[in-house]
Amino acid sequence: MAGLPQSLAGRVAVVTGGASGAGAAICEEFARRGATVVIADWNEVGAQALATALRGEGCMAQAMAVDVTRSVDVGQLAEQVRREHGGAGILVNNAGVRAIKSFLEHSDEDWERMLSINLTGQFYCARALAPAMVERKWGRIINIASIASFVGRPDRVAYCAAKAVILGLTCGMAADLRHTGVTVNAIAPGSIATPLNHDAAHGLQRRWLDAGGRARTSPRRRPIWPRTTLPM
Repeated sequence: MAGLPQSLAGRVAVVTGGASGAGAAICEEFARRGATVVIADWNEVGAQALATALRGEGCMAQAMAVDVTRSVDVGQLAEQVRREHGGAGILVNNAGVRAIKSFLEHSDEDWERMLSINLTGQFYCARALAPAMVERKWGRIINIASIASFVGRPDRVAYCAAKAVILGLTCGMAADLRHTGVTVNAIAPGSIATPLNHDAAHGLQRRWLDAGGRARTSPRRRPIWPRTTLPM
């Protein structure tokens, strides 16, 4: 993670969408580096299960339910983190979803959902959690973008649009916070073997995998799932 020390002892990290997939992996890494991890997810059961597992390893983890599309919910999350932990030092804006269909088939609801979760939720979370970082003159905001921020992907026009705008959001926030000790960066992953991607790969999205089961947009063209899980 950009700008983060090897040891995160004494830091409080909020990870949205942290109950599963890449978000869960981020939570695990932060917790094992010594951070107190707040697993913020609408899936409270999954978040609680991960928090319990991490505490069983001797890590510090807590689950908090949040709908990132609701400004009120995000404000309550920030207040709870401030009240119980003095505020977050690290925010990973990871929560995200996709609609897998042609842009000609995208409904108004599809478009609005993609933008509200993937984009607006990042703005709400950063706006709510950054003040505590500014007060302490140290903070790290990490927005999860995507390779789709740069490269068009089939059947996910709203997702591509939201992820592209995250880059502008990141640049704007970084400029506004440049003198505060708070940095803002974006990470744009390629295809990762998460449950979300695994499900998509078994459906119509097989068209963006070649016959060898490799992601065409991955520079190293490495398999993103074991061949045993995606029989040709």
